[in-house]
Amino acid sequence: MEIFYEEEDYSHFKGILRRYVLTGKLVIFHYSLIPNRYYLEAELERSENISSIMSGINRAYTHYYHKKYKTAGYLWQGRFISKPIEKDEYLMLCGGYIEMNSVKARIVSSPEEYEHSSSRYYVLGERDDIIIEDPSYHHFGVTTEERQERYLHYLVNMDQTQAGKELLAEVIRSKEFRSKLCKKSGRLVPKKQGRPLPGINL
Repeated sequence: MEIFYEEEDYSHFKGILRRYVLTGKLVIFHYSLIPNRYYLEAELERSENISSIMSGINRAYTHYYHKKYKTAGYLWQGRFISKPIEKDEYLMLCGGYIEMNSVKARIVSSPEEYEHSSSRYYVLGERDDIIIEDPSYHHFGVTTEERQERYLHYLVNMDQTQAGKELLAEVIRSKEFRSKLCKKSGRLVPKKQGRPLPGINL
């Protein structure tokens, strides 16, 4: 089902994200809001707070949605997906995959045309107070114009199949990162629970 119908819906959801960002509990590198779901690539101040943060975001939007559309009941299907992501190339890979969702969903023909994702910041230089610039972005060039041009080329030419395979993996990482996670926690990722709809990537 659709969760975003009008511009006001997208704006309200962005406002919820912005409040969490301003608290310092959440840093967002890439995001995409499409009519029936949303994707975030984010870093948390404390990773164990992911459930409470996601519940807070979803609960706040559910309250708004029911009040506006005179509905009731569950808005989200199942539990969110979360995957540990190693920074550098994997962070950018998943960020690009997220921003290409609007093209994959056939909403727009090119990612920077879609106003409800972080692609407009990286490709057009539009101000976006929800995100913090991906630390890998500066590798795309010396000047702003060069980075924007090369990043767009990267998006439209990225191997969506390979990126999709990476996102289906339990941990998006190098072998060293996987080993580090295993040693730190004794396991790689939490056990899967239900069939989630909205997603957040860490």
